[in-house]
Parts: sequence; C-alpha cells; structure tokens
Amino acid sequence: MKKYRFLSAWLLLLVLLSGHGRCWAETITLEEAINQAGRQRMLTQRMVKAYAMIGQRVSIGRGYDQLDAAIALFDNQLQTLKTIAATPEEKASLNKVARLWRRFKRKLDGKPRKSEVASLDRLAEAVLTEADHFVGLLEKRSSKHAGHLTNLSGRQRMLTQRMAKYYLFLSWGLDQPAYRQAFDEAVEQFQNSLNELQNSTENTARIGSELDQVEQQWRLFGLSRLVGKNRYVPSLVVRSLDNILQRMDHITSLYAKLDR
Repeated sequence: MKKYRFLSAWLLLLVLLSGHGRCWAETITLEEAINQAGRQRMLTQRMVKAYAMIGQRVSIGRGYDQLDAAIALFDNQLQTLKTIAATPEEKASLNKVARLWRRFKRKLDGKPRKSEVASLDRLAEAVLTEADHFVGLLEKRSSKHAGHLTNLSGRQRMLTQRMAKYYLFLSWGLDQPAYRQAFDEAVEQFQNSLNELQNSTENTARIGSELDQVEQQWRLFGLSRLVGKNRYVPSLVVRSLDNILQRMDHITSLYAKLDR
C-alpha cells in the first residue's frame, strides 16, 4: 500500500478531529502530552479500522485517507512525546512503543487482506497496550486531577475506533466470539466512562454542554446497531463513531487546558 497517498493526508486527520493536534515536535505541557499520548492509543485502532474499510470496500477513499493521515500523525506525535518523557520508566515505555510501532507500520504496507487481519490486530493491540502504559505513567506524574480527566476522555476516542474496528471485522465475515465480546466490552466501557465524565465536578459549562452532545450522538449510534441478525450497516456505524470521535477529541483538549 502506498503511504502518504495524498499530499494533504497528514492534515486531513487534524481536520477530521478538532484541529487540536500539533504538527511538529515541540516542548508541551504534561496535560497536553497526556492528550497526545492518549491519541496514539486511538490511532492504533483507527489504522486497523481503515485497513478493514479498504479491504471490504466500505468508503474506500475515506479509508485510504484515514490510514495515511493516522500513520503520519502517529509518527509526528511520537517525536513530540520524546520531549516530555522524563523518568527512566517513561523513556523505556516510549522506546517500546517505538519498536512495536515500526513492526506494526510495516504490517500496514500492502493490499488489505482478510487473512492478515488477525496478525495485524495483534500488533495493534501490543502498541495500544504499551501506549496506554505510557499514558498512565504521565498521568501518575501529573499533580492535577485534570490529568486523569484528560486520560479518561482521551480513552473515549480510542473506544470509538475500537468499536468501529470490531464492527467492521464482523461485517467482513470475521465473526469470531472474541471479536463480538471485544465489541460489547468497548460499548460498555464507553458508556461507563461517559457517565463518569458527565458527573465530574470539574467540568466547565462548555465541557458539560459538549458531553451532552456526545450523549445525544451516542444514543443515535445505539439505534444504528439495532439491525437484524447478521445484517450490518458499516458505513453508518463508521460515520456515527467518527462524529463522536471528533467531539471527544475536542473535549479532551478542553480537559487538557483545565487549571492553566
């Protein structure tokens, strides 16, 4: 698969999100680092989701755009995060993310095939696990409760793409119990975390309003999943979850700016 197919691919993801990503390596605040490191988790799921979109020809042009942009943004944020990793444990974790990322990135190169999905997803999960560990280390170092809220909100971004990824696996005929279970778990985790965020006493009026919009979109997504057995609407589900992703990315940036 030819990477960076379009000149604007890198900027595309920033537009699809909320325009809050950084486009160059620079020194950033700890809360913004938690935001960016959390976004890395989301990108692992988004790349596999895009791979599945292309493979089963669901909005194939959008799938290529999302994959190219996600690869570029992951690379760029990885360089930025090197400026914030301070402790030996943080540096070791980020180095592990980089090693796993190189293997994962190579696996993404080539025509998407159903037979490659399982091995590709295992690599994505490995990168996700270590990226999540790194976020946890940053949150531990943060002295502000905003660090926890930024992490939790950022994780919601990942869950939108995780749900979309597993839904696409099922619609592609990869109907394994493990994938169905993972989808259901992601749905439950998203709902529980949304409840926690909505109940936070640190929410500003703006954050509260944004979370209310997410809840409305989330209800619509729930309706979109109520289809007959073995009948799938991947384009609708992907579009719905991408809309929620965009709003959650904006909310995460708002949490990262609390107490400044």
